[in-house]
Amino acid sequence: MVLYLLTNKFHADESLSFAAEVRRIANSIQKDPKQLPLVHVLDRHYPQKQLPRLYKAMDAFVLPTRGEGWVSLTTPPLYEYS
Repeated sequence: MVLYLLTNKFHADESLSFAAEVRRIANSIQKDPKQLPLVHVLDRHYPQKQLPRLYKAMDAFVLPTRGEGWVSLTTPPLYEYS
């Protein structure tokens, strides 16, 4: 199993790297790195046209959110789409 994390750079500061943060967390776990799942961080820009092909190549898609902070009278909440 491989986990692909598609993310954007959230900081203008190039020293703040999401991939480096993932490595830091993995290194803090007291296990042999060979026992941990393989993680690839995709932090480059993917054009809108490439996203459907990227998503179709996956077995699962997870969209983490901090909650459903938006309200719409015409669109059901995200959990109703699953």
